[in-house]
Amino acid sequence: MALTMRVSRPTFDALTDANIYNYSLYADGDNVLIKEHSRGGGTTSGTATITHSLGYIPFYLLYTEVSAGRFKLNGYYDVSGGVWRVNINTSTMEIDTSMTDGKYRYYIFYDLMD
Repeated sequence: MALTMRVSRPTFDALTDANIYNYSLYADGDNVLIKEHSRGGGTTSGTATITHSLGYIPFYLLYTEVSAGRFKLNGYYDVSGGVWRVNINTSTMEIDTSMTDGKYRYYIFYDLMD
């Protein structure tokens, strides 16, 4: 039997439930489940607002362009001295830059983890 790691959503039994969509995390040798809510990207010279309306602060990834075609993973505060900032709340994600025409890519994931 393969090793499996499972985190079920509330009210579901991780030992017996067969529906993979009742899990926040389900990983085995052939499958890793990460539920993606939305993704996108764009260019901003100020603030870009993305609405997710999940009702909680979700896990997200934000990549920002550091040079032509090269992106790096970015968080709330760029400790390397960059100019990108991200603020996320229960309904929106705001991506802020003081750069002119800064490019970004984002991924927002869902499943409220209690």
